[in-house]
Amino acid sequence: MRKLIGPLVDFNYWANRRLLGTVETLPADAFTRELGREFSVPTLQGMLVHIMSAEQVWLGRWRGVSVAAPERADGYPTVQTLRTRWETAERDFRAFVESQGDAELERVVDYRANDGQPYRSALWHMIQHVVNHGTHHRSEVATMLTRLGQAPLATDLILYYRSAGG
Repeated sequence: MRKLIGPLVDFNYWANRRLLGTVETLPADAFTRELGREFSVPTLQGMLVHIMSAEQVWLGRWRGVSVAAPERADGYPTVQTLRTRWETAERDFRAFVESQGDAELERVVDYRANDGQPYRSALWHMIQHVVNHGTHHRSEVATMLTRLGQAPLATDLILYYRSAGG
């Protein structure tokens, strides 16, 4: 199980960093500019904070800690403030995942969704979900970047595996 989950977590943060790097090349006002209501979150700032915050909400659930609310996008006025926080969040997330052996990854976690609905899922399923959730929203970020005239770097999983030598 660890052989599956470890590389997925590595991919997740590799892809996040690639997109953040591209966002950093944009004019500062592009980070907070509304780019369309058709997106899950209409700004790069909001979308990226949403991805990071979701990672932290899930991590809290796995630790049995209730996270009151996702982080607010306006708490990160620049890409650099977000990058600094995300680096800390990544270390925390990775440390948790790396501390889990195969038996722990198989354990079933009881939790409540944001609407209060109770659920039970295997930890490894939830970790896969976090990576998949990030992939979904990174595709929206890529579309936003394209709309701003900035070609995003590819974040395909196979590209990650090739670059990681796997």
